[in-house]
Amino acid sequence: MLDFKYSKVIKMTYIKNPTSFFNKSTSGNLINLGQFQIEVDDSLFEHLLDIVIFAQNEKTYEELISFATENNINSKTIKLSLDKKILIPFYTHTHPQNGIYLKNKYFLDLLLTHPENFNLEKEHVIIIGCGGIGNFMTYSLATLGLGSMTFIDEDKIEESNLNRQFLFDYDFIGANKVDIIEKKIKSLNKIIKTQTYKQKVSTKLLESILCNSKIKPSLIVLSADDDYCLPLVNKFCIEYSVPFINIGYLNDFSVIGPFYIPDISSCSYCTDIGVIKMPSSSMIEDKIILANKDYQAPSFFTNNAIASSMAIIDIIFYFGGEYERINSLNKRIGISNHDFSYHFINIKKYKFCNCNKNL
Repeated sequence: MLDFKYSKVIKMTYIKNPTSFFNKSTSGNLINLGQFQIEVDDSLFEHLLDIVIFAQNEKTYEELISFATENNINSKTIKLSLDKKILIPFYTHTHPQNGIYLKNKYFLDLLLTHPENFNLEKEHVIIIGCGGIGNFMTYSLATLGLGSMTFIDEDKIEESNLNRQFLFDYDFIGANKVDIIEKKIKSLNKIIKTQTYKQKVSTKLLESILCNSKIKPSLIVLSADDDYCLPLVNKFCIEYSVPFINIGYLNDFSVIGPFYIPDISSCSYCTDIGVIKMPSSSMIEDKIILANKDYQAPSFFTNNAIASSMAIIDIIFYFGGEYERINSLNKRIGISNHDFSYHFINIKKYKFCNCNKNL
């Protein structure tokens, strides 16, 4: 008897995954690259070769099973080809089937359990902070086909930005970041709707965007480094039930999370992870201010790029409806820029936190 998962797939059609790859060498019979690579014996290798050649054009599940039966191939081999994404569901979306779409599709087919459910055409993301991480997040979301994007940043472009903020160049020094990032993104995504705000983020501004946007914000991406931003955005998102993810770096550690989803996951203040200021004597506080007054964030391509890359994966899981796979759900996670080691802090959802108001 087929399990529920495979009773559903019978109704779908399947095709050879363009990223599936066969390699027969002295080290063994390898199929696929990366996460779904498997090593098989000679017989299974040939059977899987026969299946993918048969499935160069879309086939129903029944056709795949019939082919296996006619060629003395165990039906479990069809299941294996689906589990290891050697074959994938055949689907199309309504948005333009251009080269950007196809490259994204190849990756999403590997990443998501149900890539056919992923579509950003009707989604609206607010980007708070259009610096290094804002550049990376804007670029990736726009080229994924996002329908609407709002940019908030009061800063102008400076020469010091150019080591990581790749959407800008010397010709734009002195220009407003939101203006240039909007222009660049519209050259990549011709149908995206945009709004820009050359000002600091505030509750009043976010409320105005929420009330006046044709598409309600689906997500807030916070990449601003001012101390007031995180508590402000955290409180707003709790009050108005808007998901958000905080993205940044702690010097040479790229850090994201927790990914806040209303009524589902923890917010940034469910557990003290160093974001809650501890009261201290005025003398100690004065010394802290004096010691920290010359602090400079080591903003570099690497710590920005790694944090953004982690975040975009979790955002894809979020918009794909695969919440259980979001890496930063109820966690703050980081990757060392030295040895790429993985670190995390669990942030348990606290029942007395304001983010639990609806539970």
